[in-house]
Amino acid sequence: EYLIIANSGRALANSARKAGYKLGVIDKYCDTDTKQFSLFAYKVKHVEPYTFDILELEKIIKKHFSNSIAIIGSGFEMNPGHIDIIRKHIQVISNSTKTIRIVKNPKSLKKILSEESIQFPYTVFNQEELDHSKNFLVKKIGGIGGGHVLYKSSLLDIDVLSNKDFYYQEFINGIVYSAVFLANGNTASIVGLNRIFVSKQFQDQPFLYEGAISVVFKNKKTLVKIVSIINKITKRTELFGLCGIDFIIDENQSIFVIDINPRPTATFELHEFQESLFAAHIKSFNGGPINYISYNHNFSKGHVIYYAKENLLIPENFKWPSWVKDRPHDKQMILIKNPVCTIYAEGGSEQQVENKLINRLKEIELFIKSI
Repeated sequence: EYLIIANSGRALANSARKAGYKLGVIDKYCDTDTKQFSLFAYKVKHVEPYTFDILELEKIIKKHFSNSIAIIGSGFEMNPGHIDIIRKHIQVISNSTKTIRIVKNPKSLKKILSEESIQFPYTVFNQEELDHSKNFLVKKIGGIGGGHVLYKSSLLDIDVLSNKDFYYQEFINGIVYSAVFLANGNTASIVGLNRIFVSKQFQDQPFLYEGAISVVFKNKKTLVKIVSIINKITKRTELFGLCGIDFIIDENQSIFVIDINPRPTATFELHEFQESLFAAHIKSFNGGPINYISYNHNFSKGHVIYYAKENLLIPENFKWPSWVKDRPHDKQMILIKNPVCTIYAEGGSEQQVENKLINRLKEIELFIKSI
């Protein structure tokens, strides 16, 4: 029996169910569809914006999952040591805490990328090193979901870098993409590519992750470069399993790596067709094949997260459209700026999917306003 521990376990639970695995889930939301896909589902709050309450996690694991194998998802980026605490109680399938620390710390990642001749936005860790001819972003080390990323210019005179948890990174003008890949500690294979969806639900969170649309790169030269970058990083950092990389392609077709996710990402299910990617994730830790093929050149999938614009109470017997996942419970209170649900769409082209997502986002907005 497997135990998924992640910010949101629904997508992994669905993938595991397809492969016939029995499992439990511990996550931050315990949505209705997560419960539907698992034997047991428990909700554990975050004690900080990105960190699970480890004492609560331990208590649930010891009481209900002592014979399970834990699959680690998002929610441990700021405290990878919590994975080692979980390892004291049960077997864990996850990248090592050493690997997670290397790829999630901008200093060590910058060093590796530089040594491998991989482009990375100009990144500094104190105000004295700022190049004032460039436009900078301020980012939180280990932050996830993009809500922590701000333009430096919007912070006026506040020096957030008196706090060691933040760093400055040059803003690169271009299109943001991500790739989902499978790694075996030495080599990697791309599962699928996405363009990050931009809708800007909140003006004060310009980089909040809102969703993605699966894409196919027509430019083979660019694709070869991305495969090379992923393989170099995998080998240097000993990445395993289903992972993700975020990168920007600027107007000169230069590729800038901005983030590595050493665990299953929110976008993996946009590339899941016949074979379970949960099963492929486990196999890759056992030295199994990493040549999962999901590309369908005439088909695209996308998702977009709808966030609460004000505090929201979900009514009883609320009827969600069929294209909504991560469904909250009846009578659940969702606080402003928290995710309400995820909207899905698929179609024959990237543009068709984007249009559907935009229309469905408007539809759900009206739907919610009618509550």
